[in-house]
Amino acid sequence: MEFSEHTGIPVRTLEDWEAGRRTPPEYIPRLIAYQLKDEELIKGREEDLL
Repeated sequence: MEFSEHTGIPVRTLEDWEAGRRTPPEYIPRLIAYQLKDEELIKGREEDLL
């Protein structure tokens, strides 16, 4: 549920991907990886400012 809220991907869609009922579009894993890296960079910058 948290991952769904965080990424904006509906819970049902994530469940279908996990169960193998559907396959995510090719760009989705790259998009999620990009989002997570971006958040790490932002978090690191914020920590450097403290």
